[in-house]
Amino acid sequence: MDRPMYEDENPQWRIAQNEFKAEIQQITGYRLEEIPRKYGADYIAWKGSTIIALYEIKCRDHPVGKYSDYMISLHKIVTSLIFAKFLHLPFLLWIKWTDRIGYIQIEQDTVRSLGMGTNGQRSDPADREPMLFFQISQFNLL
Repeated sequence: MDRPMYEDENPQWRIAQNEFKAEIQQITGYRLEEIPRKYGADYIAWKGSTIIALYEIKCRDHPVGKYSDYMISLHKIVTSLIFAKFLHLPFLLWIKWTDRIGYIQIEQDTVRSLGMGTNGQRSDPADREPMLFFQISQFNLL
């Protein structure tokens, strides 16, 4: 059985995601087109009619320095990297914290650690999965 998509239950999440998408488009000059979840990444970045990169974007409700690592689903990263590698494209993870924006280009050999994790705010005991942890110091902060 498919796991629920908690983001779909929160209309504020979609508003924040769309606002951040617009900010990234302004920063990069690329047009972002949402792609189906099965591809892992959230968006394809276009420059004219050329695909430039795959982007995953996340909004957080805390400042960048609250945690020393950024935690993200192993499945999401692996799926996105397979897609990116097949298309010979870079895969970037963009994060909007309450005080900063940051991004990191993720490749198969990008330094990270592996552990189990959960959102922690959900009362779903099955909301626990393998996670990758990227040090905040690895991000390019804008």
